[in-house]
Amino acid sequence: MASKASKQARKQQRRREAEARWRQDRNAPGSKVQAGGPVSISPPSNVKPSAVPVQARPVPAAVPQSVQPVAAQADVVLTGLEVAKLLKVSRATFFRLVKAGRVPGRIDLPGLPVRYLRSAVVAWLEGHAKA
Repeated sequence: MASKASKQARKQQRRREAEARWRQDRNAPGSKVQAGGPVSISPPSNVKPSAVPVQARPVPAAVPQSVQPVAAQADVVLTGLEVAKLLKVSRATFFRLVKAGRVPGRIDLPGLPVRYLRSAVVAWLEGHAKA
């Protein structure tokens, strides 16, 4: 069985090789993105300008009426620090409230940081302000 150090060494070697391939592809002639940033690509000198196809950008269509109310109802999600700023409390106080289970609108998504629904937090804050 291979040691942990040799596994890590192989993993680092594969990472270096992948990065070298990426750099090579990025700097290849004709690449749209090179080390200096976006590059405009002109047609070869032996091609007549009229033979080069011109592609027009698609014109964005107006949002249908049936979709507008759904888009207006979309809720904003906030990070923990954004909620702390909204509540005007310190980061430590916010996480103490979270640990106590007092902050509403928590969204747990697999593989992503926790988010909070802004509407739920604002409603909770307004409820406490009236009390």
